[in-house]
Amino acid sequence: MKNFIIYVKQLEKKPLIFSETLEKDIVEREKGLPYLTEDISMTGKAELVGKNLLVRCSIKTAYNTTCARCLDTAEKEFLTDDFLVNIEITNQDIIDLTGYIREDIILGLPAVSLCKKNCKGLCPSCGMNLNKGSCDCSGCGEENDRWSKLDDFDIR
Repeated sequence: MKNFIIYVKQLEKKPLIFSETLEKDIVEREKGLPYLTEDISMTGKAELVGKNLLVRCSIKTAYNTTCARCLDTAEKEFLTDDFLVNIEITNQDIIDLTGYIREDIILGLPAVSLCKKNCKGLCPSCGMNLNKGSCDCSGCGEENDRWSKLDDFDIR
């Protein structure tokens, strides 16, 4: 697996403008969580600022997730233009940024995803995916009135 490594001596003369690709496998696949389906593309700039390494870049990849309403699988794009890391350099010639990028992606993935904004979800009675059609079960068309008293509540 390829890591994203910065050579500090290379930055002493001028900043580094980069366009790199990392394998999607740097983010481990865990059961029940979104997983990457494309390699990670990064473009940005690395430079020395005093005794610190400053890296700014955009990160782009894609991930598969399960819709929280209908339980279908959906592929989504992950894009961030604000990846920023500032590392103090202490007698280091090489700095591996792979872990920082991995962490940024994991923290940026949503905890709950929808396949589409207007996902209808599952029928509460029979479990049919309502995005694929309507069902004919007895409980589907009935209005759920357990919250109807709140409609009469005046909060002004």
